Amino acid sequence: MFDLNFWFSRGNPVPLARPFPRRVSSYSAAAATPPTLRVRFYPRDGSVFLNDEYLIRGVAGRLFRHFLQAFTESGTTDFFNKEIRRHQSLLLPDYKDNLETRLILLTRRLDERRGNIRLERPERGRVRLVVDRSVRLLVSDHD
Repeated sequence: MFDLNFWFSRGNPVPLARPFPRRVSSYSAAAATPPTLRVRFYPRDGSVFLNDEYLIRGVAGRLFRHFLQAFTESGTTDFFNKEIRRHQSLLLPDYKDNLETRLILLTRRLDERRGNIRLERPERGRVRLVVDRSVRLLVSDHD
């Protein structure tokens, strides 16, 4: 047996505790990333579902699909109100489109989900899509 009194009486430094053996963790970086978010869009009524949970429909749903499609195809995250109003695929009314109201509603719905997708308003007339997770946009032709 090793005598610690002998060790310290010789002026040796305090022995450090043996380090614990390193455990190999089954938790990896791949497990830390959340799974891909499935966004399903139904063009018939503009309904949007996030992982099979209803989010929104109508013009706000078409806006969300437009933002996500631009993001997945070209990485675009900033959108201007003038550009949004010019898109014919959104089917915005010609008169009093209430774009701001629809964007506010969409922003609130995304915030309620506390998910990895949100809309920010960095300045007037501009919308920023923030995506913190991989997204897969699915367009369904049937109900």
